[in-house]
Amino acid sequence: MKNSIRIVQLALFIMLSSTLFAAEGVVEINQVCATQLGCFSGDTSGFPVTIADVAAGTSFILTSDLVLADTNTDGIALVLPGISIDLNGFSIIGQACVGSGNNCTPTSGTGIGINAPIAALHGTSVKNGNVIGMGGSGLVLIGVNSSIKNVTARWNRVNGLVVGESGSINDSRAANNGMDGILFFQMSSIKNSFAINNGSNGLQGTSYAIIENNIIRGNGLVGILTSPGFSSIINGNTVDNNGGHGVQCGRGSRGCLVTNNFISTNTGSGLFLTSSSAYRGNVLNGNGTAVNGGVNMGGNLCGTVVCP
Repeated sequence: MKNSIRIVQLALFIMLSSTLFAAEGVVEINQVCATQLGCFSGDTSGFPVTIADVAAGTSFILTSDLVLADTNTDGIALVLPGISIDLNGFSIIGQACVGSGNNCTPTSGTGIGINAPIAALHGTSVKNGNVIGMGGSGLVLIGVNSSIKNVTARWNRVNGLVVGESGSINDSRAANNGMDGILFFQMSSIKNSFAINNGSNGLQGTSYAIIENNIIRGNGLVGILTSPGFSSIINGNTVDNNGGHGVQCGRGSRGCLVTNNFISTNTGSGLFLTSSSAYRGNVLNGNGTAVNGGVNMGGNLCGTVVCP
């Protein structure tokens, strides 16, 4: 009798769990479904996994790595707005990078790990995983109000992470990508992230940005570049050992506010600002020149002396 009760309880638990899973609308994506029959309605076998059928749901989760043999093919392509993708600790990864601890950046290709290439694909979110060794960029979420959280983009041939207007990138890492580590459009927020050893700029974007509490180090050109952008707030970042200026911001008569950053050993100026920009509370050491432009609002140090 007890065994019968337990069996009934187990069956009810399984039914309830299945109902909850379906109600949440979370759909799996993995290597097997991607390469065999397609992962859901609207998707066919092979890459890219194409999210084009609203009946499939708006939330997706990886349950394995997605390994791409072709550097010209996207891993996941979006045709619908408002899609959430949880990488769930897995990677979208180029075949040459599987198991590699060394530079495996492709020498050619156009493939993107997750591609939402137009502004109409608004509200896309991607979190919790890695995009490694793409022939193009790691993530490209051009849709308005898109977000990236806790994602590592590494060894991609072009840019690491890209968000469109009013986008956000938090707690993420862009390292050893061929061009910019992080590329963003106007009114974006970049916080608590790393941009390290990328071929061009660490962070590059346009106007009205908030760039806060990031580490930007060892990039080939400028550490933080929002020129020709303006009206950005750049606060609390560590900007070190980049091949151009540490922070470059402002355009014409419209400037930026640069506060409380530690900026050191950059090849160009620590701060390269328009005359309409202001800076306060920064520490600048060992840069090519300390400051070029901007208005000193106080509390800045250039080595052991007050900045000009």
